[in-house]
Amino acid sequence: MTFPLDYHQFKANYDHAIGSFGRMGLSPRLTEALKTKTIDTPTPVQQQAICPILKGRNVVVKAESGTGRRVAFAIAALQKIDTRQQECQVVILTPDQAGALEVVESLKDLGGAMGIVSWTYPEDEEESSRIIWPPAVHIVVGTPGSVMGHIQALGLSSSSVSLLMITDMDRILLKRLGSAVESIFQLLAPSTSRSNPKLQVALYFDLQTPDLVRITDQLTFTHPQRQEQHGGETVRIFVRKSHLSLERVPHYYVDVSREEWKFETLCDLYELLMLPQIVVFCNTRTSQDRLISLLRAPASPLIDVPVASLHESLSTSERATVMQTYRRGESRILILSTPLTLKHVDVAQVPLILGYDFPLDQEVYLRRCGAWPSRFGRRSFFVSFVIGAEEIAVMRGIEEGLGTEVPEMPMNIADLV
Repeated sequence: MTFPLDYHQFKANYDHAIGSFGRMGLSPRLTEALKTKTIDTPTPVQQQAICPILKGRNVVVKAESGTGRRVAFAIAALQKIDTRQQECQVVILTPDQAGALEVVESLKDLGGAMGIVSWTYPEDEEESSRIIWPPAVHIVVGTPGSVMGHIQALGLSSSSVSLLMITDMDRILLKRLGSAVESIFQLLAPSTSRSNPKLQVALYFDLQTPDLVRITDQLTFTHPQRQEQHGGETVRIFVRKSHLSLERVPHYYVDVSREEWKFETLCDLYELLMLPQIVVFCNTRTSQDRLISLLRAPASPLIDVPVASLHESLSTSERATVMQTYRRGESRILILSTPLTLKHVDVAQVPLILGYDFPLDQEVYLRRCGAWPSRFGRRSFFVSFVIGAEEIAVMRGIEEGLGTEVPEMPMNIADLV
């Protein structure tokens, strides 16, 4: 996979942190609700993200799960609501219904005493047809599909919604819901209003992809008039929870020159090293499916090698079944697609971890090869495939960001295993 010409690593442009909820200008009721829920000190994400949203800035947050990002968005959404207006003012999109229910629970916990009504629209059509909606809903939460259905069925007015929030944008795109998000954005911010943009957008994600870069830039483009009204360009915040290290990790790259030569190189490397099992990373489900098809094709040199795959769409029980077959040795090549990482691979020893597609993000690279040496032993190593000068340049940027160097794979690699 080659990178689009406008691909770029995520760069933060904002690091102003406010270390106390009391200095964020929150309402007394919301401040009291936070104390009641023992949310006393804001996390780094909350310290940086809440105030720009309250000031009307478009905000993009790159942060892992567990950093307090969902609560940050809930606090900002609740503070933005004017309860005197009995209409929807905030729409929040989530990748699945479970996420929507979690967001609504947070909103109700903190906003119930404020008279703010939050609601989620079920994905099941039969169930949704039986629901009696409250007379006034201030915040609508749901998947892109369910929210789109709500807008179309109940005629949600674009004139009342001032804030669109998107949680787990990377997971939404992995579920191939990006077009639905764009459609919702177009309905809430019709082209006729672009000269006087009112809709504010705030979103967060964990792992970056080119598709995410494109759609995020489109959704959060800050019109010059909005910049003048709200104090500047789109705010970009980056908060890292884990501090992985590449120390003592043997990692290399192979320049395969062309996309179509990656499969041949994988086969050559597998046969050269004669390894019992390997783990392979792809950047997308599409790339993962293509690789599996190549491995299982009649002409494949590895057609007799059993293959298993893991991706985010699998249920917990399905993932467990895949891992059982891999641990028993019934499958020898395990293929994962981003955002899954080695924390999802519960095995004692993996001699080779192969980045079939070069990681699109510094964090992806860290999580692919920065957490496993102590688990898998010193005889394990990591190899990334790159395609020509463009991907090598991206790799050099990641090297610089991580303060390390990725050498080219030596010719005597078999002697090092």
